[in-house]
Amino acid sequence: ASAEGRSGGSVGAGPSKTGQKAGSIAPQVEVVDGEIVINRQSLSMKAQVEPLMKPERRVEESGNKLSAFSYSGYLAPEKWTKEDTTKFYTALEQFGTDFGTIQKFFPKRERKQIKSKFRREEKANPEKIEMALNTH
Repeated sequence: ASAEGRSGGSVGAGPSKTGQKAGSIAPQVEVVDGEIVINRQSLSMKAQVEPLMKPERRVEESGNKLSAFSYSGYLAPEKWTKEDTTKFYTALEQFGTDFGTIQKFFPKRERKQIKSKFRREEKANPEKIEMALNTH
């Protein structure tokens, strides 16, 4: 038998104050007189109380809501006034269906909005659209 077997030393690192190897969650064994013996103190361990959740911290928000829609480049539709509609027909008479050029007369509107106005007017007032385009 080895010197360790006679002395009753444990296998692995020495036991801590609780009788368990530090950081170990497995049962510890000892060799006593050439026999492997399970250290009964290592069969149970003291529960370490750790909080399940970290303490919360308060977050102040600016109030501005942010979503995927925030980056879409979408402009809220603005109602067309009678003056804007008259201006639209005047531009249509001068430039035809060149919506990019017509858009320059409406700095707060996109080309897409001008074209949409054209399509709406084409359905609602086809004769008026026809007259404006024939003047061009």
